[in-house]
Amino acid sequence: MLNPRLFKIALIGIALLLVQACRHPIEIEGQGDVTSSTGTRGCSFEESTASPVPDNCAQNLIVGDYQETYYPVARPGWKFKGWVNYCTDVVTPPYGCSFTVPAETVQLFSGGTVFPLKAVFERDDTKPNILLIMADDLGYNDLAINNDNTQIDTPNMDQLARDGVRFTRHYASTVCSPARAALLTGYHPERLGYLPNGRGISPAIETLPERLQQEGYTTWHIGKWHIGDLERTAWPDHQGFYHWFGFSQPVAPGRRPRRW
Repeated sequence: MLNPRLFKIALIGIALLLVQACRHPIEIEGQGDVTSSTGTRGCSFEESTASPVPDNCAQNLIVGDYQETYYPVARPGWKFKGWVNYCTDVVTPPYGCSFTVPAETVQLFSGGTVFPLKAVFERDDTKPNILLIMADDLGYNDLAINNDNTQIDTPNMDQLARDGVRFTRHYASTVCSPARAALLTGYHPERLGYLPNGRGISPAIETLPERLQQEGYTTWHIGKWHIGDLERTAWPDHQGFYHWFGFSQPVAPGRRPRRW
């Protein structure tokens, strides 16, 4: 009995011979897309990892004169490393890989598949590391660097501030839980409708760590959470953190915090 898949492949091969076409597959390694100057060809990262891979990636049929320039487009947190099989000497942006092949040459490969055009992307490790410390009950004047306060000695925190970037207009709530929600979302707690009732931030609200994930960061939360634990969607792994280690509620005398 003839295998249906093999039969389909045979039919495609016969059709390619009849129209004197060949295949020029597009492959992607890492996270990025391949676009074209004409806008009629290309392959996205999602398409390249689909099952089955669509024809615009797996076959990329060539009929007649082949005139096209391909461009790599890196996803957030990734950068283009280079082409494989063609254009290996292209090392400057926008990294265009051009083909000008007459129809007579295309006919020589009629019905066949030529070496794929492969775009390789790698992690972009040039982004800075971010260390964000949330301290409960720390007043603005509790750091010596603020207002040149000479009565307080906080050399390590002051050095972190000098070596990093200072944001001095975050309006915190008078209690810790709403202040944490404001810091993670950029919204005033009242704007969020946030209440410290254990239900957390709405999953519809994009948080700072979720945005950092889109930029290729690996996000961690360590220590006190206190932004909701009654709903599973309020836990750190549903609010933008890949990993976490800590406890959900503040530690108080006679109270055992919930740990994850």
